Amino acid sequence: MQDKKIKVAFLVDGDINDVNLFSGTTLHTAKALERQPEIDLHIIDNIEKSRNYFTLILGAIYSRLLRKIGKEYKCRWTLGTAKRFVKDIEKRLPKDTDVIFSMATTMSLAFLKTDIKTIYYSEGPCVNMFNEHPYLLNLCNRSIKDHTILEKNAFDNADLLLFPTDWAINNAIKSYNLDKSKAKVIPFGANIDTKYSDTEIQNIIINRSVDKCRLLFIGVSWKYKGADVAVEIAKELHLRNIDVHLDIVGIKDVPVPLPAYITNHSFISKQTKEGKNKLIKLFKEAHFFVLPTLFDCAPIVIAEASSFAVPSLSTKVGGVACVVRDNLNGMTFDLSASVTEYVDYIANLFNDRAEYERLCYSTFNEYKTRLNWDTSGRKFVETIKELVDK
Repeated sequence: MQDKKIKVAFLVDGDINDVNLFSGTTLHTAKALERQPEIDLHIIDNIEKSRNYFTLILGAIYSRLLRKIGKEYKCRWTLGTAKRFVKDIEKRLPKDTDVIFSMATTMSLAFLKTDIKTIYYSEGPCVNMFNEHPYLLNLCNRSIKDHTILEKNAFDNADLLLFPTDWAINNAIKSYNLDKSKAKVIPFGANIDTKYSDTEIQNIIINRSVDKCRLLFIGVSWKYKGADVAVEIAKELHLRNIDVHLDIVGIKDVPVPLPAYITNHSFISKQTKEGKNKLIKLFKEAHFFVLPTLFDCAPIVIAEASSFAVPSLSTKVGGVACVVRDNLNGMTFDLSASVTEYVDYIANLFNDRAEYERLCYSTFNEYKTRLNWDTSGRKFVETIKELVDK
């Protein structure tokens, strides 16, 4: 096996080139594998694209009825759909495939029967996220039951489970009584293509203002991602006579009036050169990335902030504390923490330039050693080799 490339079939429920799919994580995972000289990657995306229209019509009717009572039905998450997934995969799977790599789609593996080694990679088990993750709020019992069955089957069928955090692994093991040896951690990297040298990072840090404290928030949900708390943090800093500016990205409609020292940029697309350059500028100028989220598994944006040597301030929820390591690339706070606790931390560091810069260099080191796709890509190869040699 070591004398030839390992053929990996990469399964995706969606368009592999869609940068919005899984916040770009699917595409960057595929690229990380493609860059490895030992891997011959074969993409199988848009699985079961044709779909069953009779089932979709019934699902749409069911969904509409359930919304009237405040419940959501995921018509894509059905046992029937998963079985059609298998038929599509079997038609498109190369005969000389060595490893099947399923990217965050339990339906690909739930009913797949094969002697080929299989890997499943996602942010964490959904069974622990119902009514916490924004995509999994208010689900009807049918959707919860079906997805739990699909997830358990997929986990049982996979030869190896990969997750980005220890939190996800521990929950998967506990929820489905898995063997610990079956799961490994490979972190998500930054989904923005910038690779700065140590010298370039040094210049970025040095060029940050010593007079104005710039905060950056990126998230699509005002309440869930904690934009409301970020605004209150900026207001408290302003009341302490600290010259502050908060940039908000991702919120289309801000529900409250904003003072002059807070700018809402709405959605900025990484797909356009203008949008990407704007995001890069905001990251470079920011002193702190602020994400007081109510729940998250492994926020990609924290890896992205770390790639610009921007310390992240977030909450001790989900897998966040595995991505943000306290005093190494930022700080995590209890969900019940007051705005004053955030502000004290920011003010102390902003007023101690030497200590602030030390944290910035440490933050970039976390990116270089842990939160990047090159490192994760090499870990993928090591893991895949171990699996096929068993």
